[in-house]
Amino acid sequence: NTGCDSKYLGLHRLADEMGGFDVVIIDEAGQSLEAACWIPILLGQKVVLAGDHLQLPPTILSRTAAGTQPNGLPGLEKTLFDRLIGHYPSNTRLLDTQYRMNAQIMNWSSNALYDGRIVAHESVSKHLLYTLPKVQATPLTKVPLCFIDTCGELNEQKYDDDDDSHHQSSAFVELESKWNEGEAEIIRNLVEELIQSGVPESDIGVITPYNAQVELLRSVIPYENIEIGTVDGFQGREKEAILISTVRSNSEGDVGFLSERRRMNVAITRARRLVVVVCDSTTVYRDEFLSKMLEYFQTNIECLYMTHSDYLTQLKHAEEDLERESARKKQAAADAMVKAQEDLKQLKEQNNNRKAKKEEKRARVEAIESSARIEV
Repeated sequence: NTGCDSKYLGLHRLADEMGGFDVVIIDEAGQSLEAACWIPILLGQKVVLAGDHLQLPPTILSRTAAGTQPNGLPGLEKTLFDRLIGHYPSNTRLLDTQYRMNAQIMNWSSNALYDGRIVAHESVSKHLLYTLPKVQATPLTKVPLCFIDTCGELNEQKYDDDDDSHHQSSAFVELESKWNEGEAEIIRNLVEELIQSGVPESDIGVITPYNAQVELLRSVIPYENIEIGTVDGFQGREKEAILISTVRSNSEGDVGFLSERRRMNVAITRARRLVVVVCDSTTVYRDEFLSKMLEYFQTNIECLYMTHSDYLTQLKHAEEDLERESARKKQAAADAMVKAQEDLKQLKEQNNNRKAKKEEKRARVEAIESSARIEV
């Protein structure tokens, strides 16, 4: 007998009726509280835990309860799944083939967290945005990785008790919540570029660690079908294109909970064909884990890497190209109008000439008929 009940409702009654379970399977064990796991475990002879201990742990609202306790024991954030992997590595089996990501998106996570053991199935290993139906081939849609380095030019903002400019929003007054207006503008422009390239709104996701940045991004991105949320909200999800705003940019090199490797692992690996990271290298390079991520993007030949100044230059050129294209279309429309008017004038002249020739022919016929009558 095999039983699985994510909410444990009626589990005891069912176990009693069946004389206990032979196997208890707990899915998403990496996000399950240990205490919650023991409820079904005690009803079976064997337990199978499935999940990923290198993605986000359970959400614990109390920091005191989540972290290591005064007696040295782990807090609620330490899952049974994580503990058992540490105690019984020989009983652990890795599902090493993934069917979501382009291999270049996967490789960073595989090397940084899974000892390089994850491989991409051939059906997804090289897929890119421009291979989707009706998506144009552009510099952004032809690469799996894009990194825009703000180089310390776009500082983060945080809630200040004396600043009531965002008093109407609960997200802005959240404890330690931060936002970055410069990054939000970059993300908005990138979203617009993808939309103009033909990428459907529903295939684009925007991720950021902070609720204040989520709210800011939702206020500047005008597309209702583009999902914008926190890392926690995207766990277990995927999008063809993921854009990440890391927010943190300060002279102290404080990256906050970006240093939680599981959080960045989840953010990066939500993408199937393209992941874009907007980040300040002068801040994140001081964190060892994030500096290695930065190095991966900087040295990857399949990554579109731009500094903020490069990005602004490209944006300016794109605007100039758009203006030139608009001017070209206006001139083409004007030329077409002139040609149409000339063609119309020519048609009128031709019609007038035909009428004149017809009138001349009629006059000749009448003259001949009149001459014939006189002769008779």
